[in-house]
Order: sequence, then structure tokens, then C-alpha cells
Amino acid sequence: MAENDSACLPPSQSTNACSYSTVVQQNVQIPAPVSTALTRAAIKEHQILFEPAIGRKFYEPNNNSMDIIKKFKQALSTVQTEDSPNLQIKASTHLQNGGLIIELTTAEAANWICMPVNREKIISALDLPATIKEHQFSIIILFLPSHLKHQRC
Repeated sequence: MAENDSACLPPSQSTNACSYSTVVQQNVQIPAPVSTALTRAAIKEHQILFEPAIGRKFYEPNNNSMDIIKKFKQALSTVQTEDSPNLQIKASTHLQNGGLIIELTTAEAANWICMPVNREKIISALDLPATIKEHQFSIIILFLPSHLKHQRC
């Protein structure tokens, strides 16, 4: 810890001498594609995917999106306790399959909802046959051949 503190001392204590690593860490700019990916990942941490049972929908195409959100807000308020995080909806996205992506204000709230006990409470409060889907992450590995010959042992 002392090494980091002395790596770049104030001008009054040194002759403006900073270590190379300190200067690089202070001046690193994240490339635009990486920054965009990091932003998307941060947003996805706040999102919950509600998927209706097969053949069912949360909403009809002519329903007002505010009515749907009111129903979800009411379900969240019924399961919220004193020790739970603030469950506030920031945005919603209607999917073609009748599902719904709800974006919450914090990742902590999204993680709280994804806990199995809380999941069941919310689904029962909605009074709809639905599931809350787990997050799945796509991984892109550069220079990995997509066709591999696989031999069984």
C-alpha cells in the first residue's frame, strides 16, 4: 500500500516524478466497442426477463404499456419487505413472444428478485403462469475454430 502512495507524490514532495504504471493507469481510454459492451453488460445486470407459459401472454397487442407496468409494480410492492432493496421499475421492453424485460433501478434489486424464494413470491403475486429466466451470457472467443473434429474416447 505504501508503494502505491509513493508512486506519484504531490509536487511539493517530489520533483513531479510518477511511475510509468501510474501514469498509464490514469490516462487509459477504453476503446468505443469495449465501452459499449461494458455499458450493455451493466444494463443487463439491472434487467429481469419474465417469460409467460407456452401459449400465454402478459399483455395483448392493444394493451397500454402503463397498465402492464402497473400490474408488475403492484406485484413487486406486495413482495417487498423491509430488508429487500428498493424495487423500482426503470423501463420495460415488450417481446414478440409475449415476454417482458423489466429494467430495475439497481442491480441489487434484480439480484434480489432472482433469488428462488423471491421469484416464487413475485410469480404468485402476478397471478400469471410465468417464469423468471436466468441470465445467459454469450462468449466470443477469437481464433477458436468453429469446426472441430471430435473423437469419442
